[in-house]
Order: sequence, then structure tokens, then C-alpha cells
Amino acid sequence: MPDRITVLGIDIGSTTSHCILVEASIAADGIERTRNRVVDPKILYQSEVTFTPFQNETIDTAALSHLLDTWLPNRQVPFREVTNVGAIITGLAAVSRNRVAIIEELRRRFPKASVITAEDPRLESWVAWHGAAGPLSLGRPGQPILNFDIGGGTTNLALGVDGRVLATGSYFIGARHFLVDKGQLIPRSHSARAILSARPELAALPAADTAQALARLYTGLLENLLTDAQSPILSQFEQAAFPATDLSSCTITFSGGVGELIYANSDPPLFSFGDIGGHLARAIRSSPRLSRDLASSRPSFRTRATAIGLGLHNTWVSGASFHISDRSLLPLMGIPIAARFHFGAPWDSITQALNSVNTLPTFAVQILGRPANTDIIRETAHCLAKTFTHQKNTLVLLTESNSGKVLGDYVTEWGRLPIRCIALDEIEPLPAQFVSIGEELKTSVPVSFFGLY
Repeated sequence: MPDRITVLGIDIGSTTSHCILVEASIAADGIERTRNRVVDPKILYQSEVTFTPFQNETIDTAALSHLLDTWLPNRQVPFREVTNVGAIITGLAAVSRNRVAIIEELRRRFPKASVITAEDPRLESWVAWHGAAGPLSLGRPGQPILNFDIGGGTTNLALGVDGRVLATGSYFIGARHFLVDKGQLIPRSHSARAILSARPELAALPAADTAQALARLYTGLLENLLTDAQSPILSQFEQAAFPATDLSSCTITFSGGVGELIYANSDPPLFSFGDIGGHLARAIRSSPRLSRDLASSRPSFRTRATAIGLGLHNTWVSGASFHISDRSLLPLMGIPIAARFHFGAPWDSITQALNSVNTLPTFAVQILGRPANTDIIRETAHCLAKTFTHQKNTLVLLTESNSGKVLGDYVTEWGRLPIRCIALDEIEPLPAQFVSIGEELKTSVPVSFFGLY
């Protein structure tokens, strides 16, 4: 009977919030059958998409708690049996004044959860691409796909090919930076107020005209992201820069709440959500550069793309050959990835990398490459053991090769050295800042990355 995992993805956004529960199997592949993969994912439950309960510029935590209560009664798989929880707080929700209280509430309910906030916009772009454009990409080998995930607070874009993300970026361009109230558009964010400060004539216009002008401004900025000569104005909206490159030949897709409106069969309604989302969707549909692939490339998931990507694509599993010196150490949440080096790296480079973080209670090291023989593994392990001298601390080793057990055995000298070591293998070395490690399954260990560079 293969291992099975259940993953809960929660998306709390500027406009709407929802969750998804996914179950999948873990199966071995590769010639030696040691590499584990998450396969056959099945969506067990999707909540209704609900407005995020804002009160002015803060989220009503009592209303949000009630919303979570309505989502989380026992379903086909009891939530207490969930393997991993990823909660992402995005856009204006992530910069709300009480965002810390939201994070604390989620962590109280899900002590094993990886809670991702606006400080991690590249991961939001990454998971949205996988949720929206990933299935299209796998069916179109060699064709680059650029996905714009446009919500209430941010536009998160990612470029990928053959099911892999190559570049990400994030900008404060979205539907709810301006809200309509009594016939007037009210700026709701710092960037919105900066626009009106730079263009005061917009504030004097009727709300419909102001919204149309703002939609054209935002659309022009999105068009500029397709070029290799980005406008300096983009930096005023930048949360995470997207590399300037010529994207004239890539396929373009959209997701998020505005993406849902863009793909609507009729013209999106104006002000129906009390914001400029309808105006922005219409402006994008009218842009020849941005709308060129609307008919031929329609993602299956749009509003739910981030939650889908978080639930289906942000959990990895280790190979079957792993070392855990003390199983009570798991789970580990939010461990900093302190160093990256290759097997066989010079001792001085390894010791220099570890000496700067050796006093951290727990940290992870990514060891790259596939060693040609066990002598290289043993040499690297001996250097790690000599450098890692704090017996009460925990050393987490992540390697892409099939060498987790032997690496951990060499580091601890088969348990003779009092080193608390976890060594997981067959883990893709994503360029991330943090990693969370779940509890051991029968033949693997679940892993999630966040803080992508």
C-alpha cells in the first residue's frame, strides 16, 4: 500500500478567500525505484469562494475565524489527519494592520502549517503558475507560458516552460487599490495614493472616468512587462522585480479574480465588486498584446489557481533512503536554509559556510550534485561533522542525489557521534530561504519550500 498524503491549501486574498483539500499518492520512479513522487492528486474538497472580511484596512479576525469554522468540519479525510497545511496571505490582506493576528490564528489551528505572507511574493507567483498554466505547459513541450495572476492587491507573474518555472515577479497592480463609495473612488493603499498624488486631475473626474483611466494605466504597465526595456515607472509598483526580457513569442494566460473576469463570455460588469476589477479586465481584453491568447489558452483554474498550486505543487517528498537520528524532532517548520554547496566542495568553503550559522538551533544545508562514489559522500560528511559542534542543535541536510541514509550515517558515524541530524535525499534544490519538514511517512518525508529567490 503506497503512502498517501493530504494537503490543505488556504488562500486569504485582497478580495476573496477559499481553501482546497487534496489527497495524493506517493510512488517510486526511476531505474532504482528510490525517487518518490507525488502522483494521482485528487481534490477532495473545495470551499466556496468568499469575500475576505475587511473592516476598512484591517481584516475582521472574528469573521475570518468563523469563516474557517465553516470550511473545516471533517470531510472525506478528517482535517486532523492532514499531512501538510499551506496558508498563503496575499495582496492587501498581507499588508493589513492585523496580519500578525491572522498568522497567529492560522498557526493556532494548524501548528504544522507553513504560513506564507506577502514577504514571499515569488512563491505566490510560483504556485499560481503551477495552478493555472502548469497543465497547459506540460501539454505544450518547449513553449514558454507567462501567467499573470491578477487579484485585488497584486499582479504576480511567472514564466515557465515544460512544467518548470523560470522567472517570477510581483507588482502592486490590482482591482482593490481603489474602491467606489458614494460615486467616488477612494484610494486604499500607498501606491493608490501615490498615483493620485502624481496625477491629481484623476481625482476630479467622475468615478467611472477615473476607473477607466486607472485601468488603462495598469494595463500599460502590464504591457511593458512583456518587453526587454521596462519603464522606470514600474519600480514604483514593484514588490519583486521580474527580469526584463523579450516575451513576444510566449503564450499568455491569466488567473486570479481579475483573470476570471478576463475569460468571461460577456463584458465584465463594472463596479460589481465595489472596485475597478471590471474596468481592468475590460482594458486587458482590449489590449492586442495581452489578449492574443485568450481564445487558445484558457486555464482550467483561475480564481482558485493559487490554492490549487499550493495544494498540489508545493509539497515534495523525499526518497526512500533518508536518515533521521531522532524522530521526535519532526515536524520542523520554517527552518532557514543557511548554506548551499556541492558534494566534494573544499573543506574551507564548507566550514566557512557553516561557521556563520553554527549557533542556530536548527538550520538546513542543500548539498548539490550527484557524487560519483561513496568516498566523496564520506569526505563531505566528515567535514560537516567536524564543523557542526553544537550537540543540542539540529542539522538538516537536503540532497538531490540518492544518498540521504549513507550521508546521515557518515555524519553521525552510525549513531556514535551525538549529532542531531536529518538527511533527506531526492529533493530538488529549489532556490529558497526556508524549508518545512513534515512527520515521517512509511517510506518518505514531506517537504515544503518557501521564500523563493
